[in-house]
Amino acid sequence: MGPEQLLTATFILAGAGVVLFAIDGTARLLRVLGASHYTRLWRIMLGLQACFFLGYLLACGLAVSGHTALLLPLAGIALCGGALFVWLMARLGAATIADIQAARGEAEAASVARSTMLANMSHELRTPLSTIIGYSDVLLEEAEARGEARPNGDLREIRGAGARLLSLLDDILDHARLEAGRIDLHPRPVDLPALVDDLAATLQPLADQRRNHLRLSLAPDLPPLVADKARLRQILITLLTNACAFTEDGRVTLRVTGGWGELIFTVSDTGVGMNREQLAHLFQPYAQATGHTVRRYGGTGLGLTIARELARMMGGDITVVSAPGRGSVFTLRLPATPPAPDHPATPCDRPEQSALASDIL
Repeated sequence: MGPEQLLTATFILAGAGVVLFAIDGTARLLRVLGASHYTRLWRIMLGLQACFFLGYLLACGLAVSGHTALLLPLAGIALCGGALFVWLMARLGAATIADIQAARGEAEAASVARSTMLANMSHELRTPLSTIIGYSDVLLEEAEARGEARPNGDLREIRGAGARLLSLLDDILDHARLEAGRIDLHPRPVDLPALVDDLAATLQPLADQRRNHLRLSLAPDLPPLVADKARLRQILITLLTNACAFTEDGRVTLRVTGGWGELIFTVSDTGVGMNREQLAHLFQPYAQATGHTVRRYGGTGLGLTIARELARMMGGDITVVSAPGRGSVFTLRLPATPPAPDHPATPCDRPEQSALASDIL
C-alpha cells in the first residue's frame, strides 16, 4: 500500500470517527428526549448516521485495496449526502430545542400559577383552622372552669391536631409565596436578649419531651441587628425544632456571636447526624433524609428550604456540617444591617466554618 493510499485511508477513517461521535451524541439525545414529538425523526437520523459510518468503512476498504476508481463516485455521494445531512440535523435540532423550551416554559408557568394560587388562598385555608383552634381554646377554658377532666384531654387532642395541621399548612403556603415572590421583609432593630428568651420558652417543652438539655447563649458586645424579627424567629425556630426532634437524651445549643459586620447564629446538636448523601438533598423542597425520617418525625420537608430562602432574602445564608452519630451544626449568618434592595448581599463560604463546627461537635 503506497503513501497516497495510506493518506486517503487516514482521512476517510477520520471522517468515520466524526460520524461515530455524532452517532453517540444522537443516542444520548434520544435517551434524554424520551417520548418527545421528534423522537421518531431522531431515530431516522440515527439510522442515516449508521449508514454513513458504514459507507466510510467501505470507502476505507476500497482505498486500502487499491480500488481508487470507485472512490470518486463515493466522494460525490458523500459530499452531497453530507450537505443534506447537516442541513437536516440543523433544522431538526432547532425544532427540538424550540419544543423543549416551550415545554419548559409551560412547566414554569404552571408552577408559578400553582404557587400564586396557593399564596392567594392562604387566608381561606388558614381561617377554618384558626377557628377550630380558637373554639378549642374557648371550650378548654369552659371545661377547666367546670372542673371536667375527661373533656379536657379530648379538647387538647383536637387543639394539638389543629395546631400541627396549621404548622404544616404554613410551611406549604410560605414555600408557595416564596416561589411566587409574595413575601416582603420588614427590617427593624431586633432585641436579641428578648428573642432568645422567647425561643427558650417556646422550645423548652419540646426539649423536655425528648429529654434534651437546651442551652441558648449570647456573646457579649454584639453589634446591633436590624432584620425582620418575625422571619428571623421563624428561621431559628425551624433550626432548633429540627435539632430537638432529631436528638434524644442529648444537647441542643444556640450560640449567637458577631464579627465582620454580621451576626452568627450557630445551632448544634448531639443527635443522629447525616451522611454526605443526605446532606446533598437537605435543602431541596419536600426532601427529607430518608423514608424512615418521614414516618418517624413527620413534617413536609419544607422547613429548611424556607429557612434558607428567607436567610438569603435577608442577605445571609445557612450552612451545615454533620456526620452520622456525631450530630449536626447549622450556621445562620446575617448582616448586621440589611442590604439595599438594589444590591443584595451575596453569601460566601468562610474558612472558619469548619473550625467552628469542629469545636462544637
